[in-house]
Amino acid sequence: MLKNQPQDANSAQPGDNGNDEIVSAFRDQAYERRVQQRALTGDAAAAADYNQKPWSLLYSALVNSLGVTPETFQLVYPFTKWNWETAQSGFIGSAQYDFCSTMPQWSAVGNYISSGDRFNDAYQQFLNVIVAATDDAKLRQKIRDADQQMTSASNNYDSIYRQAEIRYGDQVKDNDPSFSDWLGSLAGKGWATKLATADTKLTQAQTTYNALVAEANTPGLAEAQKQYANQDFYAHLESPGLQNYPMVPYWAVAQNAADWVDAVMANEGPAGATMGFTSRDSSYDYKKTWAGGSAAVLQWFWEVQVNGKWERVTQFESDNELEVSLEFQAIDQIQIQPADWYNGPVVRSLSDGPYTRGYSEFGGDGNKAVFGEKGFFTLLKTGMIVGFKPAFTIRTSKSTFDSFRQKFSSATGLRIGPFVFEAAGGSEHAGWNASASGQTFSGTTSSNQALIIGVTISKLP
Repeated sequence: MLKNQPQDANSAQPGDNGNDEIVSAFRDQAYERRVQQRALTGDAAAAADYNQKPWSLLYSALVNSLGVTPETFQLVYPFTKWNWETAQSGFIGSAQYDFCSTMPQWSAVGNYISSGDRFNDAYQQFLNVIVAATDDAKLRQKIRDADQQMTSASNNYDSIYRQAEIRYGDQVKDNDPSFSDWLGSLAGKGWATKLATADTKLTQAQTTYNALVAEANTPGLAEAQKQYANQDFYAHLESPGLQNYPMVPYWAVAQNAADWVDAVMANEGPAGATMGFTSRDSSYDYKKTWAGGSAAVLQWFWEVQVNGKWERVTQFESDNELEVSLEFQAIDQIQIQPADWYNGPVVRSLSDGPYTRGYSEFGGDGNKAVFGEKGFFTLLKTGMIVGFKPAFTIRTSKSTFDSFRQKFSSATGLRIGPFVFEAAGGSEHAGWNASASGQTFSGTTSSNQALIIGVTISKLP
């Protein structure tokens, strides 16, 4: 989470414009926000020191077992349950909206932050940096003035959103509840009211701007703006505390979570999968992935839950005889799709502009990037990989087995990377087993809820 107060974007001056134009906090600070969210401090820095190898081995095992490709697959953490209830017509569940709309981090292993930048907001900003071409000087000036009013309103909304994000991060761990659900709670209600007020002003400014753009003649731009503003493609957040909150762009998910789990438990669902790795395996090269490079993961790979608290399992980190096997009863890929407020062909047709001054497709020469790792409009989630009833088998050296056995017998949970294995009532009650003869620990989660393993992404444009 961001731990620093956001700067006052309305007073910020672009370094290359040489005028007093207001710059966009959402667009111009997008990369800096992502860097801050992944800043390494304390335990996070220590985790990153050793986390590269086990997370990379798990990523490789998933790619090899699930039929996904490193060209589109992102392993996500922390542990995220897929337990979204089916919303009534005209509504969308807060957790569903947060997960689908939040843009992934530019990393093969990504930290899901439910209060992160929204894809739909970034799409609107993309449309706003396309030049509304006209030969009418008066119209051009009106568009410029309206743009400044809209940017000011956007910056005000963004400032409130970032402050709410900070408060959320201080109070909530592992996106439970998700950001929008938190806004609907007593703790977040005040921020929801402030955001709703700011959103109303922003919508008014955007409407004025769109009306002027409709008089210009950039091919496809006015139609795309109208399409994005069409409330037929929006929904209310299904939270009792957000009844008066503005509608949000709708995101469709191809299957219902409860129906999917019922089918699996009735042996009518998708097939399962088994994967594994050893501590002796070579690290996976993240350069082979869509994101390139490596990822500094901010969560310990091995943790055990005892007396309600999670503890790092140091024994597993240095065991050269460690062997891990993970088996899922069912694995599936579920499609995620934005409603028709989003126009992909327009994005592709206008990907090279014409852009307003200070922006270009991938940046450089004094311009800010629209797309790519340093841009503000980067990645679209196209699907999610979900799994059910994971089971684990961990073989260790004798010394590691002996040192961890007592802790294992007291455990109510075990974390392997992003996967949490729940042991309701304790490991013995859940049927977990520690075999001294085989030097193995094994068990199956007691939870009947599906979990999200990763997402498939599409790089824009």
